[in-house]
Amino acid sequence: MDLSDIEDTEKDSGLGLFFMRERISYINGRIFINSEKGKGTRITINVDLSSALTSG
Repeated sequence: MDLSDIEDTEKDSGLGLFFMRERISYINGRIFINSEKGKGTRITINVDLSSALTSG
């Protein structure tokens, strides 16, 4: 996937990833997106479960 397309929030494409980022930020998590054309995309989400479970 072309990351420049999804990083531009003014476009209609990439809203799914935009909302993923929003939801992850609510629980103080981080999202990493690594993509290479022709090789695929890896999405990694890091969340501290101990603080996420106690904050609710």
